[in-house]
Formats: sequence, C-alpha cells, structure tokens
Amino acid sequence: MRTRGVLEIACNSAASAFAAAAGGADRLELCSDLAAGGTTPPAGMLAVVRRRVQVPIHVLVRPRAGDFVYDAEAVALIQSLGAQLVDMETYVYIWVAQRFDIPIRVLKAVSDDAQDGATTGWDEAVAACSRALYERIRADYGV
Repeated sequence: MRTRGVLEIACNSAASAFAAAAGGADRLELCSDLAAGGTTPPAGMLAVVRRRVQVPIHVLVRPRAGDFVYDAEAVALIQSLGAQLVDMETYVYIWVAQRFDIPIRVLKAVSDDAQDGATTGWDEAVAACSRALYERIRADYGV
C-alpha cells in the first residue's frame, strides 16, 4: 500500500504560513529571503505562527545567504538559536527513510572547529562525540 507523502511548504511570512496551513500543508518551514535560497526568519515570526497553526513547524537555520561554511561567529549565532543542524547528506537519509516509512532520528551538533585553529585530534573528537551520543541514548531510551 502506497502512502501519501508529507506536504511541507516553505513560508517566508506569517501570512504565507497561515495560508499554507489552511490549504492543507502537513508541515511548515519558516524562512526568510527565499530569493537567496532561504535564511533564518525573524524570531517573532515563529511565535506568531505557532499561536495560530496546528501543523508541525520547522525553522530554517541559516544565518546568511551564500555557502554553508560558517565561521565561529556564525556557529555561535546558530547555536544560540537552539538549532539542531542537519547537513545535506543527513537530509538525504531522512528523505529516503520517510519514503519507506522507516523511523529515523538524527542527532547532530555544530562541531567543525577547523576554521578556528582546532586543537582536538580526530580520535579525541570521535571519542567525545561517542560519549555524548551514548549519554543521549541512555537519557532518551533508558538503555
């Protein structure tokens, strides 16, 4: 049996979010500056939209137009927004899993300090990430 896909609408204003929800969207992606590929919307937009719509809302976290290479200042801004970043490769895994109704949960944090004179070696970084993931799984699933 084939199931219907999820209709996610990119909305660059509260009005477009209200129209998308009223028109049957399953999920909204709030963003700004669609002409530049999308950037993070103003913080107030989420609050306004959340009060009036019942569908799930995702917020695009992209502090500026252009590439996806961020310096330390941009990373700090992204983290201050409480972002859970997903890179494009991870997005593909999610997309495929959703198409086949396979449950998937992605945990990712901004961790690329290479542009900031990183002092952590690869083995140390992987070990730290492994410990953090282990603790998260224990906390979430009690195992």
